[in-house]
Amino acid sequence: MESTNEIKDLFRPTFDAVRETIIEEGYHWDINWSSIQSKLIYLAGRYCDRFASDLNIDIFAIIRHIEQRTLQSGMHLFGFREDGVDHSSLVINRYCRQHEYSNQYGAQYRSLWRLDVEVLDGDISMKLYPVDRIIAPWRVKQAMEKETEANEENHEKTVD
Repeated sequence: MESTNEIKDLFRPTFDAVRETIIEEGYHWDINWSSIQSKLIYLAGRYCDRFASDLNIDIFAIIRHIEQRTLQSGMHLFGFREDGVDHSSLVINRYCRQHEYSNQYGAQYRSLWRLDVEVLDGDISMKLYPVDRIIAPWRVKQAMEKETEANEENHEKTVD
């Protein structure tokens, strides 16, 4: 998921993220990121009472992009709830519509993790770490509005 810096800055590492961070690197579209996959699978089993297999959708999408050499740099969020694993768009949507899900910021997530992907000429770097679950919904909405404006401006430039 390509996001603006405002969105990325909202999902900051937790205080103890350093000891839980997993970094993998690969070259020429070849990366062994099984330790990251294993950690995500472990987290789904630990935090999801049902629908833990939702995680497979995101993992298979990343694998497909690597195989097709279409993987792009960006941020992927994994929100682990009692009823499954949410991907980036759904995590951000849940924070924007917080009042519909809970009266406590981030309360619906038992754990929230971020995967940063950097791709440069087929060389891939991945970094997985836990992020702070307590984010004010108004901050997410504000960042999303900025992202929408930036996307509209970019679209106008490409059309002209």
